[in-house]
Amino acid sequence: MKALVPPFAVLAAVAAVAFGVDAQARPTGPRLYCAHYDDTPACRGAIVACTQCHTAPPELNAYGVDIVTALTGPYDDVLGEALVAVEGNDSDGDGLSNLEELVLGTKPGDATSFFAAPPAPSGPTNPGFDVGSYDPAFAHRRAMIAYCGRSPTFEEREAFAEAADQRAALHDAVDVCLESAYWKTEGLPRLADKRIRPLQAINVDGVIPLADYAWDYRLFVHALTGDRDARDLLVADYHVDANGTVVTGVIAGSGDQQVGGQPLAVDKRAGMITTQWFLMIHTMFSELPRTTAAQAYRAYLGQDIARSEGLLPVDGEPVDIDNKGVDDNETCIYCHATLDPLSYAFAHYNGIGGGGGNGAFNAGRPSWAPTAIESAILDVPLQNVHERGVVDWARTAADSPLFRQTIAGMFMTHGLGRPPRPDELDALQDLADRLADTDGYRATALIHRLVDTDAFGVP
Repeated sequence: MKALVPPFAVLAAVAAVAFGVDAQARPTGPRLYCAHYDDTPACRGAIVACTQCHTAPPELNAYGVDIVTALTGPYDDVLGEALVAVEGNDSDGDGLSNLEELVLGTKPGDATSFFAAPPAPSGPTNPGFDVGSYDPAFAHRRAMIAYCGRSPTFEEREAFAEAADQRAALHDAVDVCLESAYWKTEGLPRLADKRIRPLQAINVDGVIPLADYAWDYRLFVHALTGDRDARDLLVADYHVDANGTVVTGVIAGSGDQQVGGQPLAVDKRAGMITTQWFLMIHTMFSELPRTTAAQAYRAYLGQDIARSEGLLPVDGEPVDIDNKGVDDNETCIYCHATLDPLSYAFAHYNGIGGGGGNGAFNAGRPSWAPTAIESAILDVPLQNVHERGVVDWARTAADSPLFRQTIAGMFMTHGLGRPPRPDELDALQDLADRLADTDGYRATALIHRLVDTDAFGVP
């Protein structure tokens, strides 16, 4: 199955002018692009970003200009030929051909995007490690730091060195760390920070209490520990209390706005993206909570619309249903044709205020007719969002390749202490695929696979 991909709007526009293609038709360029390059990192299990050919839509980068220049006939018919024609070019002048960059996973239109092999470690920076090949002792030290929050003691190093099966000893150490207080109360919660975005001043015990993000941290840790399904980050219809006990149903808070509680019924719950804190801090007073949808898309599918990522426009959008002028110019249209349909499903949840309290489901919200629009995510239309809320949105997201890639990328970046390099993208893809295919979406299983990769164990 080919990866889902967004529009390269300018390519379509240029082709429309030059070759008579209907400029209003949905652009086909990205899908044709990934038909040629489906096994490259930009297309494999991901949505290729607009920045592959654009600086920011509608402006083309150097690679996009070369492609447009190479078009010799009707856009859909000759785009593939144009792509092949420019493979030998070095569009961005960084010393690598366009095809070499596509294979590596760098951007052929951006001279700042290139693969620089890390310098070979030597001397005291890696004392005693077998540089250049998988070293269980190095992996053991890295795992202890990542999951126990400390380097191994002298005694632990000695015991590991004497182990008859060091790989087995490594995994035993990982098991201990993943059950440690450090991992559950410090290491793993830090991976949640940019997704939850805590702000003490408006927490339940803050200067202006509006919600309690402790619920969010507890659910995040719960879903990613033990033998649990990581998709509960998006589809959990329960909460986790301060004792670690799963609780369901409405949880009362204080005052008219139910601050610190969880006012949603089970059938309106969708994990981390329908907690009172998430809805309050991102939606606030907005009738069309674009910020809420954008954060959910970014945090759990790895797609940042502000960076022209994950654009999958819905035909006829944006309709500018709240009169914000998002259909007035070309640049706005490209993002909002994806963002607004993502947002419609969130429009029935209160941010701050409203009947039922902060974060409550409110069928009377918003003021515009909710049945007159079509909500969608990842090319999947969503029905009856005025009744079902974001439940179907979340399930579609949780079952997508983007979700498992985001989870695998989060743990790989944490474990390595840096994002994966282009030569490590195959290992990342394997982790993501196995998370769904063989590991039952268990984060603990993913971590055990991670520590066995060359990326983790080669000094």
